[in-house]
Amino acid sequence: MKTLFVSDLDGTLFDNSAELSEHTVQTINRLIESGLHFTVATARSPWSIVKIKKLNINVPAVLLNGVCVYDVRKAAFVHIESFGEALFKRLLPILHEHDLSGFLYLIKDDTLEVFYENVRTPHALAFMRERQIQFGKRFTRAYPYTEYDFSGMLPVYYTVCDRLEALEPFYNRVKTLEGLRAEFYRDIYNKDHFFLELLSEKASKSHALRFIKQAYGFDRVVVFGDNLNDLPMFSCADYRVAVGNAHEEVKRNADEVIKSNAENGVADWLLENYKRFTDG
Repeated sequence: MKTLFVSDLDGTLFDNSAELSEHTVQTINRLIESGLHFTVATARSPWSIVKIKKLNINVPAVLLNGVCVYDVRKAAFVHIESFGEALFKRLLPILHEHDLSGFLYLIKDDTLEVFYENVRTPHALAFMRERQIQFGKRFTRAYPYTEYDFSGMLPVYYTVCDRLEALEPFYNRVKTLEGLRAEFYRDIYNKDHFFLELLSEKASKSHALRFIKQAYGFDRVVVFGDNLNDLPMFSCADYRVAVGNAHEEVKRNADEVIKSNAENGVADWLLENYKRFTDG
């Protein structure tokens, strides 16, 4: 049976330093050589998944929490879900009104571009500097959003990280916008902060995995996750695995709980079990 194995990254495949252990890399690459179909599903973007290039993943990845399916080997988008122009026009004045230190992602000519109004919080500054230094990414200031010319671009994603009291009023405002989906969850690396992500209601890890399953002819999907934003892909998977450090709700929705991300839980589970899900 043709089975796809899909892992979240942060808190699941990555260790607590947001790195891939050498054991995980060597184990998964050996299994891929022996026939494992493996990819990742993450909130990260095409340019911030450089850390997984050690892995020889052989199936396109789900990025930006399901906004796009991306072929890492070819550095090309396979599938994209956009806000759509009408919803984007409704969203821009709300983003401007709340004036958060967030980042707006759009795709033009198969290239991901990132815009911001203001960058004032330590998290936002670190986010931007890391990507500028490590990946050479360009961030464009568009202040105010409502007067910037975004024509010819596909609006796909907005992300902001801040304290609960700063984000909750904005979340309550945008969560009811028709056609929009708002993901709101705690930062696993800084428990005092929360992430808020806005994307099309059609964009989710579950929708992206269904696309991959059909487009590439998989009979079954096995997923690994740790955080609340992994629940959508749990909902469409045939078998769900939570790492030991996962959120309690994720564990409750899992078929199995394994060792933690710090203990190479995903790699060791695959080593012991992947044949069981492909033979038969």
